Parts: sequence; C-alpha cells; structure tokens
Amino acid sequence: MSFVWKTKQSVESSEGYVLRSGGRFAFEYVESDHVLRLEGEDMYANLGHASFGFSFDPGWRTARWQPPYENDPILEHDRQRIVRNIEEAMAFMDGTARFR
Repeated sequence: MSFVWKTKQSVESSEGYVLRSGGRFAFEYVESDHVLRLEGEDMYANLGHASFGFSFDPGWRTARWQPPYENDPILEHDRQRIVRNIEEAMAFMDGTARFR
C-alpha cells in the first residue's frame, strides 16, 4: 500500500481511503462517501521516532458513520481494519496513533 499527500493534513491510500485532520481534537477517516469522525487528543509523550501522536478516545469502539450513513453498520472486523488503516496512514504522516 502507498500513500499520497492530498493537503498538509490529509493523506490518501492506494486502497482509496483518506485520513484527514478534523480539527484540533479529531481525525476523519473517509471510505468512498462514508465519513467516520474519531475524537481524541494530541499525545506529547511516548512518541518513539514519530513527530506527533494522537490518542483516540474510547468512543472509537462505537463511532458511527456520519449522516446520511449513520445507520450503516460497522462490523467488528471492519472496525479493526479501519484501525489498522488509520495506524498506517498516521505512520506515513510521521505520526503515531493510540486507541484507548
């Protein structure tokens, strides 16, 4: 898998998903026309070699797609794939992610 920068705060994978900053306390994961907003906070410790980090709030476990797709289910295996995709995108951005 490879990534390209779309903006200074957004990357797109060769598999078609996008990870973008959703403001100071969130990231948005985009697959096709579905958007998943995940909130959290910046990390300042335990970054390893990463230049930044983001700690996702526990709400990621139950987060839903944004309207009008909020009734589309996110199955557990899809949620784990999304987590892996976010981790890979963050690594490309020279960041690290933690899912609490």
